[in-house]
Order: sequence, then C-alpha cells, then structure tokens
Amino acid sequence: MVVAQPHRHHREGRLYAVRVALVVPGGEIVINRDQHLDHAHEDVFVALRDAFLAARRRLEDHVRRLRGAEKAHAPRARGRITQIFPLQGYGFIATPDGREIYFHRHAISDQDFRMADVGSPVLFTEEEGDQGPQAAAVHLERPHSHALHRGGSSAGAES
Repeated sequence: MVVAQPHRHHREGRLYAVRVALVVPGGEIVINRDQHLDHAHEDVFVALRDAFLAARRRLEDHVRRLRGAEKAHAPRARGRITQIFPLQGYGFIATPDGREIYFHRHAISDQDFRMADVGSPVLFTEEEGDQGPQAAAVHLERPHSHALHRGGSSAGAES
C-alpha cells in the first residue's frame, strides 16, 4: 500500500492518492485512488477508506470468479402452451422433444398469463420442482417473431 500527496496546491487542500496492490491466485488486484477532483480526499482517512472499499469489492468479485459463482443465466427453451387452467393458476408447456412441463402463474407475468392461450408460443427456463421439471420465467413470444418474418403469413403458427 502506498499513500501519497501528489497534489500540493496552495489554493486547494492537499489531496491524498492511495494505491493498494494485492497478490491473489491467478494475478494481482491493483487499486489506484488518485482523486484529484474529489475534495473529500483531503482527509487521509477518507482516501484510505475509499481505496479499501474498492479493494474489497474487487477482491469479492475475484473470489466469485474463482469459485465459479458468477451469475449465469439458464438457457431459455421454446415451447407451446398445451393446457391452461386460469382459475386454478397453472398450465402446461409442450417442449420440442415431446415433454410436457408444468408452470404456475407466478412463473409468468400477470399480463402474459391473461393473454396466454392453448397454442401460444413461449420462452422459458426449466428447473427441478418438488414433483419433477417445471417452467420458470415464462414469457410469451410476441406476434412479431418467426412466423411473420417468413413472408407475412402466420398460418404455420397454428400447427
């Protein structure tokens, strides 16, 4: 760690610059806090605090990367609604490989649930539920998707 006072202006306060270098598995994390416009850094304790907070954030990010715990988004699958029970608040989605996946109304927005109908194309992520696979994060595919881009006919969308 290095603490310096590189800006010694007579009219302005003396600002501190802080450099923190951490050797970590797979590399080095270096934080340079040379805040020549941040007058809060006229106080050496504030400059140190900001540098160590930044170092902590970078170190936590590094640990998450090493552990493989970075947020990874599950792949989204395509399907069609085969059954929907609006009063009971659930339905089923047919996947291209012939499986039927349960979904609850909480896995889909209120607007999409109201608009959903048998045959509606959806995008969803699959997860393991208490009684087998279930759909999460269900989204209706909008009408401007694939069928309309193939020449304006939506006849193939009703199969």
